[in-house]
Amino acid sequence: MLFSNGAGTPLAGAGTMLNINITHNGGAAQTVQTAANVTYNQLGIENAAGVTLPAAKTVAQRLILTNGPFNNGAFLTLANGATIARDNGTLQATNSFGCDQCGLFPGQAP
Repeated sequence: MLFSNGAGTPLAGAGTMLNINITHNGGAAQTVQTAANVTYNQLGIENAAGVTLPAAKTVAQRLILTNGPFNNGAFLTLANGATIARDNGTLQATNSFGCDQCGLFPGQAP
């Protein structure tokens, strides 16, 4: 598991990082890396200042919303069979997820 606690966009640069597990847990706003050389197995949001997803990305297994807003726009796809775990975190946009059994958040209509 990687933890990103700096501001800005982590995982920038050359190289390939496939199927990583990362939690964004900084004190300042952060941005999810959306380059083609990075794929996510598990993506965690634990940042009261917020985390932004600026372009299309798929989470293969698990999205974890522990704390803070996840500004996902219309860019988030959860792979079929992926799950969402939510504590105090929030999704800022409603998406059409690519999974059959993602579940609903409190207050969301089916």
